[in-house]
Parts: sequence; structure tokens; C-alpha cells
Amino acid sequence: MQPDSTDSYLNLAKVAFYENKWSVTVEYFQKLVKIDPLNTEENNNLADLYFRLNYKEKAREVIDFMKKNKIEINPRLVDLKY
Repeated sequence: MQPDSTDSYLNLAKVAFYENKWSVTVEYFQKLVKIDPLNTEENNNLADLYFRLNYKEKAREVIDFMKKNKIEINPRLVDLKY
């Protein structure tokens, strides 16, 4: 695996997600966002995962980052209360 391969990390995140390995899934999405901080899909995925895990403060941080950087936010996330 390439150290900064977004495709590899995305595939690993999907596998971990479907295996209900939440902490591992979070780690992979965090790595994806670190590699490409302005990636719309990965930021939305990370915020959504934080909401699902009830990490509301972390979800809010991702949403605030997205707003600050004018990254499109999934409308479903906008309606969530945090």
C-alpha cells in the first residue's frame, strides 16, 4: 500500500465500516482528510461517522471546518442537531 494512497485508505475504511469496526473506520477517514483536507466526500463521511458514534463535538469541528473552507456539506448533516 502506498503511504498516502487515498484509494487504499478509502477501501480500508469501507471494509472497517461494514465490519462495524468504528474506531478503525474513524482512523482511516482521519487519514484521508489529513491527506486531502478539502475533499468534500471524505469530510462529509468523517462528520457523518462522528454523528453516528455520538462524537458531537468532533462532528461540529468538521462541519465548522467545512463551512470555513466553503466545502459542500451534505444537506442531511446540516439538519442534524449538535
